[in-house]
Amino acid sequence: DSRRWHMLSIYMILGVLNQTLWLSFAATPQATASRFDVDERFVTYLAVLCNAVYVPGSWLCTWLLRSYGLAKVVHVACWLQLFGSFLRWLADLLLRPISGALGFLGLFCGQGVAAVASPLIMNTPAVFADAWFGKREREGVLAAGALSPIFGQGLGSALAGFIVVGPDAQGTETLLAGQALLSLILALWTINQFMDAPGAVPSDGNSSTLREALHLLCRPHFFLILVIFNCGMALAASTLTLFGDIASNCGYTSTDAGFASGLFMIGGVAGSLAT
Repeated sequence: DSRRWHMLSIYMILGVLNQTLWLSFAATPQATASRFDVDERFVTYLAVLCNAVYVPGSWLCTWLLRSYGLAKVVHVACWLQLFGSFLRWLADLLLRPISGALGFLGLFCGQGVAAVASPLIMNTPAVFADAWFGKREREGVLAAGALSPIFGQGLGSALAGFIVVGPDAQGTETLLAGQALLSLILALWTINQFMDAPGAVPSDGNSSTLREALHLLCRPHFFLILVIFNCGMALAASTLTLFGDIASNCGYTSTDAGFASGLFMIGGVAGSLAT
């Protein structure tokens, strides 16, 4: 089916853009804090928020996937991302001039809504590859689907470092408006074009996800892999979250921090491909 490459393009771009939203402020924590007149640790929470909502977002992903299918999961992810990105932009544009704290609250809420979309994308590459591609192509497609969000993490931090400059984070309005516009274009494209693979049917929505999860956790080898994976993800997420602070304390600019975090993620992608 020639449509599969079209579906893959949509899926990968969605993953890149979603993770770009996640790290919009990691490279510029001090400037962002000054812009909204809040403590710098609250800016750090914007990056941590994505990890905080990952588990409930995963439950939502599982329920949607079993009840309605992959297309519904992707469509919901698009709507969440669209609403979240526009809420972030409008919070900076309309609420921040009234009150910095109020603007940051709107920014935080928008970041949280967009973050819920993350597990809907990052948990489904295997489902997508299995639905649309044959065995010979499945491994490469799975790698592409899984690595595109990682590439988006580096891109998001790098773009923020280059676009947002100055002690008061000038350029933030341009960054947020651009991300909201891209989310709108992608949402229109996805909702009108992305579909389930021919013959795909939702699985039984009444099966117990909790029972299956507990069964997997009782397997020692799976549990060991899970612990190693989570430790690696925690290390990567904490490094990316603190890149701006580390660079600032060493005398580097936000542009340097964005460039360094981008290289960090590119290295991760290269390592994944090598293995």
